[in-house]
Amino acid sequence: MDKATKKKNEVKIKGEYWQLLYEVRMPEGDRVRDISRVEYFENYKNAAREKGGEILFEDQQYLHLCIPKKDGGKTWCRVNTVANLVKIN
Repeated sequence: MDKATKKKNEVKIKGEYWQLLYEVRMPEGDRVRDISRVEYFENYKNAAREKGGEILFEDQQYLHLCIPKKDGGKTWCRVNTVANLVKIN
């Protein structure tokens, strides 16, 4: 996001691409469905900040963040919520 204009910038990033699906499950194996989008995103933002990361953009569906790597590089992340996996607030 351009901090001066508050608008999204499209940036092309080279490197590996991974897509992961995380689910929160009870000890019995049932999927937890009452986690809000806000709670879900806050967990990721807090974890990124603990690693020195930066929150780049957030809207109703996506959270974009960047986490520095020990070798000087960066890990770019896009986190999104999926219908029926979290309670959208």
